[in-house]
Amino acid sequence: MVHPIDELSAYLDDELNTENRLLVERHLALCPSCASMLEELAETKTAMAGWSGAIELPPDLEINVLRAVERESGYRSWIGSWSFIAVAGILSMAAFWFFFGGIALKVFSVAYKMLAAFAYLFSNMVTVAPSVYGVVLTAILLLLAISAVSLRRMLRSSLQ
Repeated sequence: MVHPIDELSAYLDDELNTENRLLVERHLALCPSCASMLEELAETKTAMAGWSGAIELPPDLEINVLRAVERESGYRSWIGSWSFIAVAGILSMAAFWFFFGGIALKVFSVAYKMLAAFAYLFSNMVTVAPSVYGVVLTAILLLLAISAVSLRRMLRSSLQ
């Protein structure tokens, strides 16, 4: 069973067309839960209608709202200045790349080629001479052990 919860308020305010109104009325006759919810909505509507005259607005409400809007607009202008700084930074980086980008690109290109050459050389050394791989692995493990002992001594001396 589909409960017409969204339509109950419209039903109470007599905003439904005839077809939907009849569907809601049929459902209310069969569903005590929705009928109870409609009754609560009616009580709430009646209570809210009684409050409308009881609420007095402060005389300076309009002034306070305008001041809050001014503060908010000041905050937005502060954000605007930060966006200007970000745009200026991006433009300065673009100008730097335009004037010096060719040099930087060549340096990065050479560094990448050297790294690729060393990786190729190391991989060939390992495959050609497996003993080199063993020596390198042993040296790495030895350095790791020395580092661990050194760190342990430093921590002990700092605690004393």
